[in-house]
Amino acid sequence: MDVYVFGAGASRPYGAPVMSEFLDKAFEPWVIIPPEQTTFDDELTVVADAIDRRYGTELFSALQGGTIESVVPGKLNIEDLLALANEENDAELRKALERVIFNTLERNVVQGPSDSYGMLVRALVESGKEACLISFNYDFLLDHALIDAARRKGSWSYGVPFDASVEKFSSYQGTANPTVYLLKLHGSLNWAECVGCGSLRLYYFMSYDNIFRTSWPGCKVCSGISFKPVLVAPTPSKRFPKSLEVAWETAAN
Repeated sequence: MDVYVFGAGASRPYGAPVMSEFLDKAFEPWVIIPPEQTTFDDELTVVADAIDRRYGTELFSALQGGTIESVVPGKLNIEDLLALANEENDAELRKALERVIFNTLERNVVQGPSDSYGMLVRALVESGKEACLISFNYDFLLDHALIDAARRKGSWSYGVPFDASVEKFSSYQGTANPTVYLLKLHGSLNWAECVGCGSLRLYYFMSYDNIFRTSWPGCKVCSGISFKPVLVAPTPSKRFPKSLEVAWETAAN
């Protein structure tokens, strides 16, 4: 089996920021003079407050002056804030960071005219070889490439069970013996976890806000109606939900 590993740099040509750039990209609309309003201003405020409290900065003043680099400590990135939210069990900061991360990706990621993901996946599928694509990215770029390639030949799977349900994604078969595995070890923009039993739910490629602000059927396992995003922080100490264990084991193997 051929194995490929994709870090944040793989999606950078499509506009996805790497973690060290994420705060700059997230606050970019606020640096513009006059500031541009976003759909996640409340969450940006929570994040800015957390930075100011933790590091003694004055981020709001800097943003009003059209800059962020002079105030935010040079090595501070969104990984540090995710680690902080986990360490301090700060649910408000964690929830705000999730929405900031997913909305920032949605604002910036675009399918480019030179589709390197598509070229790679088409070549893999056409070869008929078994392959495992291990990704630490939340975006849909590889997913779209696999769907397009699998229309002609082969099958693919995320390698995790979506026991809670699969919503509006009829083309996803989740076969037991796929030709290609796509293991998204940090989660995905279109995954959610049942708060009640921990089962995963898969949605078609819709925005974060549409997923979590829409009424959906209850979980097929426990009938629960509360779901939360699946976002594993890209920190050295991994805290991933039990539902992703099988994907991590497959990747390790």
